Amino acid sequence: MNRSDLKGSTVQLKGIHISSEGCELIAEVLEANGPLYKLYLSSNNPPTSLLWNRIGKALQINTVLELLSTTYNNAIDCSALGDALKINISLRSLSLRGTGISDFSCVNLSAGFAKNTGLVSLNLKEAKISTAGWHFLKEGLTRNSSIKYLNLFHCEIGCKCSPVADILKENSSIKVINLGLNMLGDEGCILIAESIKTNLSLLSLNLESNDIGASGTRALGAALLSNATLKKLGMNYNILDSQGCETLVDALYINTSVSVLELKENVSVDGTLFAKMLKNNQIITMLDLGGNEMKNTGCVLIAHALPHNQTLKSLNLEWNDIDAYGISHLAKALKSNNTLAVLNLCGNVIGSDGSKLLADALEINLSIVSLHVDSCSIPRKQSRLLSELVQQNVLLFHLSKGYLISKLLKPFLAKRSS
Repeated sequence: MNRSDLKGSTVQLKGIHISSEGCELIAEVLEANGPLYKLYLSSNNPPTSLLWNRIGKALQINTVLELLSTTYNNAIDCSALGDALKINISLRSLSLRGTGISDFSCVNLSAGFAKNTGLVSLNLKEAKISTAGWHFLKEGLTRNSSIKYLNLFHCEIGCKCSPVADILKENSSIKVINLGLNMLGDEGCILIAESIKTNLSLLSLNLESNDIGASGTRALGAALLSNATLKKLGMNYNILDSQGCETLVDALYINTSVSVLELKENVSVDGTLFAKMLKNNQIITMLDLGGNEMKNTGCVLIAHALPHNQTLKSLNLEWNDIDAYGISHLAKALKSNNTLAVLNLCGNVIGSDGSKLLADALEINLSIVSLHVDSCSIPRKQSRLLSELVQQNVLLFHLSKGYLISKLLKPFLAKRSS
């Protein structure tokens, strides 16, 4: 690596061995406050203590770097980085994805987070942190007032996730948190649910792939009765049963904030419950029920609810064993629904008959601007027709918003002004 590799506003050093001289070059560029705004270090396996000591000290001087990302590097010493975070206010995004972080480093990072006022996004996805390390990090993250986006996906936090729950209880700045694939189970979900009862800032909570069942979902339902700020709840790839779904749906009759609900590939999602919800809930704008074996029965129930719903804009029913019979009811519903814009039917057995019914519906429906029908056994000619009908709706949408008119007039207006 040489100085020419560090030119420009964005520098990516992927899979490059960084020597001690290279560490010094990186630090010198940072200390010079040149036009380097984004620095990516990926799979480098450098002499970590030297590199991070130098980067940390350089960041105490640097006032321009906005993004620092190190991914899939070996265990790193973040002590100097923690010291830099105490005084650096330019860094907006920090990613330590897939990186091993020692307990000692967690102590120093925590102290940095507690005093930092500039960091907005913290990505610890797949980071290797011990239970003790999470307790150390909790102290700093509960006191931080600037971080809005916290990614903890696949950190192997486990069901004893009280440090993370405490962060959500006490931190009032985090807007989005990703806790997917962390083996939380019902026990961990209950702790998280308790924390969001009093949280007034969180807008998006992702709990996908956490083996959450009935008791965890009941706790979430109870939390949603008192939480009035959460807008997105991600529960894809869990093990919800009809009892858990019923609790969740009952809560959504009362809750007036959740507008995006993701329930893809759960064990048992009852179409009856969600059809009833769509008839009564006028808050939900996006509903993902893909891969839940709802079959025609569930599709028919959902279809009958759509004419009564005026808010749902996106519906995912992919891979639900729906055939032309279920599609016939859905097509009929589309003729009287003018708010649904995105419909995903991928992986269902729509066939030629089902596609004709959809085409007939799209001759009347003007709101669908995105229709997904991959792997649906639809003949190529009919697939093209569906695409053309959707594109007509897209054109009408843009015309209604004045986008195309403004685009056509722009050159003319520019000429007039000159």
